[in-house]
Amino acid sequence: MRKDSIFRIYSMTKAITAVAVMTLHEEGRFILLDPISNYLPEFSEMKKCAVEKTDPVTGRRTGYTVPAEPAITILTLLRPPSGLTYGALMPHDEKGG
Repeated sequence: MRKDSIFRIYSMTKAITAVAVMTLHEEGRFILLDPISNYLPEFSEMKKCAVEKTDPVTGRRTGYTVPAEPAITILTLLRPPSGLTYGALMPHDEKGG
């Protein structure tokens, strides 16, 4: 193997990111319970899926969103089920539309 060999890491990004985050935490740069919106303002108005229903006729799943409470913290993102999705699983808006 060469020094500049490239490896595919696939699902290991969370573990590598967690090591970097914990290194910064040990340096005292933040507290794990800090809301992530302190560092990424785009996360200040997060929403979560509230109710999901299945239409008995079509079998289609529907739902709506509500404000996420409590705020998402750095610690939340270090856990395996952080709750963030890529959009395909998200319902429509607050009115269910």
